[in-house]
Amino acid sequence: MWLPFALLVAHVVNGQLPSLQSTKYYGDIPIEKYIEQYCALPYSPQLNLKLFLIDHYFFENQANDQFVRSPLYKIKCDLEPTFNTQSNINMTIAKLNEHFNNDPNIRYKHIQLIIDLTLSKFILNFENFNLIIQTITKFYLKCKFCLPPIVLFDLSHTILFKWTKTIVYQLPVRFQSIFLTNKQQSIFVRPIINGCQCINDLFQPQSKDDFSKLRTTYKNCNFNQTYLSTSVVSLVDSVYCVVKFEPDGTVIQHYSPDGQLLRLLKSKYNFKLHFNDAKDVWGFRENGTWIGIIGHLVDGISDFGSCSMMATRVRRQVVDFTDSIYIEQMVFLTLEPSIKKHDFLIPHNIFSIVWLFNVISLITYICIIYLSSRLWASTKLIIKRLSFMTITVRILAMVVRQPINSIFHEKINSIRLLYSIWLLAMLIMTNAYTSVFYSTLTIPAYEKAIDTIDDLLNVVNDDTFKVCVLPKSGINSVLVYAEPNAGVYYSIAQNIVRNNAIELYSKYRNDVRLIENEKNIVFISLKTSSLISRYTFATKPIHIGSEPLSSHHLTWALPKGSPLKEPFNHM
Repeated sequence: MWLPFALLVAHVVNGQLPSLQSTKYYGDIPIEKYIEQYCALPYSPQLNLKLFLIDHYFFENQANDQFVRSPLYKIKCDLEPTFNTQSNINMTIAKLNEHFNNDPNIRYKHIQLIIDLTLSKFILNFENFNLIIQTITKFYLKCKFCLPPIVLFDLSHTILFKWTKTIVYQLPVRFQSIFLTNKQQSIFVRPIINGCQCINDLFQPQSKDDFSKLRTTYKNCNFNQTYLSTSVVSLVDSVYCVVKFEPDGTVIQHYSPDGQLLRLLKSKYNFKLHFNDAKDVWGFRENGTWIGIIGHLVDGISDFGSCSMMATRVRRQVVDFTDSIYIEQMVFLTLEPSIKKHDFLIPHNIFSIVWLFNVISLITYICIIYLSSRLWASTKLIIKRLSFMTITVRILAMVVRQPINSIFHEKINSIRLLYSIWLLAMLIMTNAYTSVFYSTLTIPAYEKAIDTIDDLLNVVNDDTFKVCVLPKSGINSVLVYAEPNAGVYYSIAQNIVRNNAIELYSKYRNDVRLIENEKNIVFISLKTSSLISRYTFATKPIHIGSEPLSSHHLTWALPKGSPLKEPFNHM
C-alpha cells in the first residue's frame, strides 16, 4: 500500500497566524501552476513559505529503484522532507504529525496537504478509496493548522462524485477537502462560501460566480438571509443574555449586552436567527456526555452558543471560543455581618489594655496622695497638718494654685511634681475609659465579614458556611474538576461535596434569595451579575468579598473548526 506524495505549504506574517485566503487553492487553475506560483515566491520576512513533497516512495514497504517519482519534483523547489523512510500509510502519517509538532520552523504555521493519487493503481474500487479517505481524515483532524487537503485521483468525474457522495455524511463534520479528477475538475467537500457559510455537502464550482463565492474573505461575510441557530439559557436573572421562551413557541429577547451584539451581527452578516433553549445550562459534562449549550454544539444542534460563557480548559477540549467579549472576576457573596449582642457592656466591650491603664492610674493616684500627705506632714511651715483623707478632698485647692513666690519651702517642687503626675494619671484614666465606653454605646460591633480569600478558606475548611454555585455552570465545572494542588478551588470543591448545598439553588433559582433565606451560605458567582442581582433583588445587605478568586474570559462558543470564528472576532 502506498501513497504518492504530499505537499506542505506553511506561511506566517509578522509572527502571527494569518488568514491564508490568498494562498488557498480554489480549483480554478491547474495544480501544477498552483505549486509553481508558491515556489516562485521570493523569500520575505513577512512571508515564510516552506514546501514539502511526499510521493508514494514513502509508503512502500520495499525499496524499488524502478519507482517513477512525481513530475512535481521537476519544479525547482526544495520539496524533500527532513525524514526519509518507507512504511505504510498510517506510520507515515504519524511521522508527519510528529514532524510538524517537533520542527520549530513549521510548528505553528498553516499547512496545505496535497495528495496525488493519479499514478496509483491501488484505488481501483470503492473500499480502497474509502480507506485512503479515512486515513487522510485522521491526519487532518490531528493537524491544528492544516488547510483542507487537496487530493488528486485518476478517476472520472462521475465515479469520483458518486463515491464521495456515498461517504461524505459518514466523515466527521470538521473534515473538509478538495478532490480533483483526472481532468482537474474540482469537487469541494464541505467548502466555505461567501466568507463564512459552510455547506454540509459537495460543491462543484463551474462559473466565475462560483469561484468568486469561494474566494470571498470573512471580512465580506454574507449569509444571504439564511438561518443560523444559537443556543441560549433562559434564566430570568441572566445578566448578559435575557431571553424568554413563551409557551406558544415565540421567543422574547429583552435588552442585554449579548442581545445587542446579536443584533449587530445579524445586520452586518445578513442572517436570520433561530434560538435553541439550553435549559439554563451553559455547558456541563454529565456521565461523560455534554449537556447545555456545549452539548448542542458538540451534537451539531446549533451553529454557535451565545450568553457569554466561561472559556474553561475542559470546554476548550470539545469546542472553540471567540475572542473575549468580557473579562470577569469570580467573587463570593455572603450576608452582611450582623450586630453583636451586648451581654455585659462594661467588662466585655472595653479592651483589656484600657482596664490595665485604669488600674495603673488608680494605683498612681493613691500613691501620689499618700506621698503628698507625708511631704505635707514634714513641712516646717506653721500650717495646719493635713491628713491623707483631707488631702484627697482638698487636692484641687493645693498650694500650687498660689503664686510661685507665695510659699517658700524646700519641698514645694516635689509636691508640684507629684501633683502633675496625678493630673496625667487622671487624664489617661478619664479619657481612655470614657472614649471607649461612649464609643461602645454609639458604634455597634459587627461580626467579622468574609472579605478575603483567607477568610473564605477558614469558613470553608471548618464547614461553618456552605458553598453554593449555579448548577452546571462554568464555575461549577472549574470547581468540580479542581485537583488537590488547585489550592482554594480544591477546598471549595470539597466543601461542596460534603454539604451538597448546590441543590438549594433549585428552591430559590436566584443567588440573592438563596443567601437571604438560608443560613451561613457563601455563593460564588461573577462580579457583574452579582452586583446587578444585589441591586435588583436584595432585601437585605449583601456583602461581596474584596478579593476575587480569579479572572475569567467570557466568550461565545463555536463548534470545532467553525467558519464563524473569524467573522465574529472581526466584528
